[in-house]
Amino acid sequence: GRFAHHFATSPERLQAPLVRRDGALVESTWPEAIAKAAEGLKGAAEGLVGVASGRLSNEDLAAFRRLVEELGGQAHLYEEMAGGDLVQQVGLARGSNLGSLGQGDAIVVIASELYEEAPIWWLRVIQAVKRGATLVVLNARSTRLDGYAKYILRHETGAAAATVLGLLQGVSGEKSLQAYAKDEFAPAAKALKDAEHLVIFYGGEGLDREASAAVARACARILQETGHAGKVNSGLIAVWPRANTQGAWDMGLRPAEGSLPSALEGAKALYLAGVDPAADSPELVKAIESAGFVVVQELFHTATTELADVVLPASSFVERDGTFTSGERRVQRFFPAISPMGRTKPDWAITADLATAVGVSMEARNAAEIFMSLARQAPGYEGLTYQDLAQTAPQWPPVGEADLYFGGTAFKNRQGLGVSVGCAAEAGQLTPIEWLEPGTPIGGEWLLVPITVLYDHGRTVSASDVLRPRLAAKAVRMNPEDLGQLGLDPGSEVELRWNGHTHRLPALAEEGVPRGAVLLPRSLGFPAHTPAAVDVRKVS
Repeated sequence: GRFAHHFATSPERLQAPLVRRDGALVESTWPEAIAKAAEGLKGAAEGLVGVASGRLSNEDLAAFRRLVEELGGQAHLYEEMAGGDLVQQVGLARGSNLGSLGQGDAIVVIASELYEEAPIWWLRVIQAVKRGATLVVLNARSTRLDGYAKYILRHETGAAAATVLGLLQGVSGEKSLQAYAKDEFAPAAKALKDAEHLVIFYGGEGLDREASAAVARACARILQETGHAGKVNSGLIAVWPRANTQGAWDMGLRPAEGSLPSALEGAKALYLAGVDPAADSPELVKAIESAGFVVVQELFHTATTELADVVLPASSFVERDGTFTSGERRVQRFFPAISPMGRTKPDWAITADLATAVGVSMEARNAAEIFMSLARQAPGYEGLTYQDLAQTAPQWPPVGEADLYFGGTAFKNRQGLGVSVGCAAEAGQLTPIEWLEPGTPIGGEWLLVPITVLYDHGRTVSASDVLRPRLAAKAVRMNPEDLGQLGLDPGSEVELRWNGHTHRLPALAEEGVPRGAVLLPRSLGFPAHTPAAVDVRKVS
């Protein structure tokens, strides 16, 4: 947003390549750093593992995947939510506009607090409700959307998949799903069947990857069973945690099968771009330490760069051009606004330099050429060019015109509206999607549930002086009755032990938190990545 760009000019940014000498990372030149990184990556061959995130642009991710796979390695997406492939199949069709949803339409929001995770979608959902759309909310805890929902379906923490399967049974009547059916689901199921248009948002709150996959598949099946798949103003939207996670799926990247630590364990070389796995779990730290050689491409120093043999400084999005693909599968172009800081380079350019050094032909002279190349391979992107993405059209309100009433000092859009790439279903490719059995719930008296908050303590937010007073409190959130059970007053300190970690934090009372759940916002400096059993103790 308008206040969260300060990280791009932070003096804490990496501004020059670093190489490890005598056990310490020291500043280097680009030729030396590229040569050393290339030597380590090329020597690994099939022992090379690459991991990248949705922070990177489509161009960055396409180049990253190509280099890793050309060298014989495996390229993975750093993501715990599943279902990007299902969004490709039954996502929003071309021509869809959330602003046109209203009377006779239905919206479902599952395992997500949109107000914190995607405020623009939250606004569009409540506006649709005000125009007459029916809202169904499925979540273990209360959310800001509850006050706008016609149907609220509560479930135990981590059990969203079983609830969505019950809703699927209600719309399909499938006998094999009878075990998940409940009478309370019937009115909501009927609303989905009767809706002219149906949009389903799903997130990952309280879910591991297995449960997330089950939720995504059940959502996709609902769209198919109700006849909405592939229709304009209908489809599946994943509430991803990063700007270009859907683009990463579209570029062919996938999360590692099984666990990421096992995928990294024993790798001869690691190429990590835009990720900080060492901050998320001790298992990932051990896996990185076990690798023979580690190259990290980043904006800032992180726990992971501290383990690297070579650190390559990347430019931020305001210093280069490229494209992102939104959860609605709209491909949008961005442009450089300021000069690159220090000696940083765009991620795709760093990867291209590495490719040249290891003998991989990439022919990447600029981001536009990489986009033209990826557009020949990524489904739905066929024929797209930067010129297509830069096309504009009159919009309402007329922001940036002579009349300042609507837009004040805002600028007119001259950078393009982007292009929706739609989904496979709209072209008649209706591949049957099988539902999955929910996985076994995580056991234990207490469950640690990582949640997303808008104002977290991540580098991209905390660098803003304007936002710093609004950052989330470094505290867990618990049900008041649970605090009473532990003999605690709200705000008292508790000791939490999970996955080899021990931390002491204040415990805030929040009525909407389910009993037995301990909510911990992500990016507060604690390794809360996925749901986990946690031991909660009163601090004496």
